[in-house]
Amino acid sequence: MKRFGGFGAFLDRNAMRITVAMAGVFLLLVAVVPNAVFAVGSGEVGVIWSRFGGGTRIDRVFREGTHVKWPWDIITIYNVRTQTDTHTYQALSSEGVQVTAEVTYRYQVQAPDAGLLHKEVGPDYLNVVVRPEVGAALRSAIGSFTAEILYSNRRDEVQDRIETIIETWSTQGRIGGVPVVRVISLQDVLIRGVILPTALQAAIERKMIENELSQEFVFRLQRERLEAERKRIEAAGIRDFQQIVGGNLTEQYLRWRGIDATLHLAQSPGSRLVIIGGRDGLPVILNPSGGPEPAGTDAPAAPPGVLPGLVPGPRIGSPSSLPSRPLPPMGELPQPMIAPRDDQSRP
Repeated sequence: MKRFGGFGAFLDRNAMRITVAMAGVFLLLVAVVPNAVFAVGSGEVGVIWSRFGGGTRIDRVFREGTHVKWPWDIITIYNVRTQTDTHTYQALSSEGVQVTAEVTYRYQVQAPDAGLLHKEVGPDYLNVVVRPEVGAALRSAIGSFTAEILYSNRRDEVQDRIETIIETWSTQGRIGGVPVVRVISLQDVLIRGVILPTALQAAIERKMIENELSQEFVFRLQRERLEAERKRIEAAGIRDFQQIVGGNLTEQYLRWRGIDATLHLAQSPGSRLVIIGGRDGLPVILNPSGGPEPAGTDAPAAPPGVLPGLVPGPRIGSPSSLPSRPLPPMGELPQPMIAPRDDQSRP
């Protein structure tokens, strides 16, 4: 009990000193811990600059997680994910026309060499290295093409040329004695838009329209030539048909054709008025004889609804289709009977 009583007396005598010491330790922890403990997020790496250890450590990068460092050292975080950047550049075509091109590309910082990038270039590597090199490759590629090609659908050629130049630059360029391709990876360059001077753009559009119109006229001429060839073949076929059939155009063939036409006419939809009065019961206009009935044959009886004396013939309006006897005069027509009204029948 004396022991604890002595400790209590010690606390009582040094209470102020102990309080000040604990407050100092607390303040020290508050000031030191935030500068000594740091975290690296997902898709990032940390590069440390040592105040008393030789500056930037290019041989070590801090991966994702929580790490501890000396409070006087400085940590810089780099994003090593694939990133996209869009920038507008001015360039000259092969004719000397100023062109404005909007380009989108992807780039990525290689994690193992992030320390070298930090030492040689710094955190602003996008504006210091990436954009200028892409612009140089773009100007070199656009200078090899005309403005019309840049405005047309042949932009893939320009993009391929840009990617080839960037690949060469990445292989031959150096950052701190190391090829650029090991530090920064550039890929998938895409030309989003090309803007030409207004007058030149209008002239190119008119030229394209005229070109399409000329192609249309060529197509029309080709179609007309094919149509003329088709008509010649059709005429030759009709001529050959007439030469083959003309010598064999017998009465039996014409009668068969008349029967076939009558059958198709009877089977067709809608109302039809067919006058049957020729030989063999054929329609009037299909009389195969081509002239008056032969002697010794009796004329067929006129069907109901047809005027007496109407003789069928080979075509409508021919002399053989006119009446053989004149119609009775109008005065000789029978008069209709009129029934007397009731008031007239009464005396």
